[in-house]
Amino acid sequence: MTSGSLWVRQGERRPERGRFSRDYGDTLIEVLLAIVVFSIATTALFSALTASVQSSVTHRSQASLQALLGTYANTAISQIEFAATPLFTSCASPQTYRVRLNLTTFNHQLAILNGASVDPYIVELTRIQYWNGTGYSNTCVKGSQLPQLLTVLAVGPHHAKASTIFSVQNLAYNGKVPVAVAQTPAVTSPVTATKGQVKVISIPFTGTPAPVLTCFDDPPTNSRACSSKNDDRISFVDGGNGTGFLVVSSLAAATDPVIGIPFTIRGTNGYPDPNAAGPSVKITVVVQ
Repeated sequence: MTSGSLWVRQGERRPERGRFSRDYGDTLIEVLLAIVVFSIATTALFSALTASVQSSVTHRSQASLQALLGTYANTAISQIEFAATPLFTSCASPQTYRVRLNLTTFNHQLAILNGASVDPYIVELTRIQYWNGTGYSNTCVKGSQLPQLLTVLAVGPHHAKASTIFSVQNLAYNGKVPVAVAQTPAVTSPVTATKGQVKVISIPFTGTPAPVLTCFDDPPTNSRACSSKNDDRISFVDGGNGTGFLVVSSLAAATDPVIGIPFTIRGTNGYPDPNAAGPSVKITVVVQ
């Protein structure tokens, strides 16, 4: 074998090695990585599609609930205020107002849109608050004809919820509206009474209904009224219509002009809270 022939045979083998290297395929690891990447991309795409569908359903439910609440509010105002026999009731509770609202149309449209049986729309009056002259509270004065604030809750498919508030009033009511008690004008204190004379001091309070006035020793207690100071001959008289009088008799004993005899006058008319004490004014009577 010559060196020339050896050179030729070696040259002929080189294309064989090159051809084998070009036919070399993907490894198992590369295939697995491709599957993982494809799975992640598919999952993300499916999640985005699901979120989009859920968001669309939620928005549609909320839009339907808002339309339902608007319909209920208009229907309630019509039946409570403008009906031939208005439903307005003093100190009404959520169970008092049975607003007639036909939900058949809403639920029929719901069935058409979903193409399947789903939870129906429900609307419910959940809370009533009562105007007290400055705001709405949970306390109502018996016989009050002032506006009421209604809170309504609507529930739709897929547990969607929405609420609204609106006010109603008695349009037929022409009487006086309740007004909280006020003491005006302020009484100048101390009040000076001369021994041997009868002095009448007017204590004006305003409010509707007319407030009832009571007088207590200062500091005030519910067990000791002003009239208990018999040895000082000073007593209090409720004059009606929010006016009271401190009567200092001619037999009243002289007191220290600096210290005086303190009293607390309170006016209460049961509004807005029948259980709360009304405003009060402190007066010091100095007997000379």
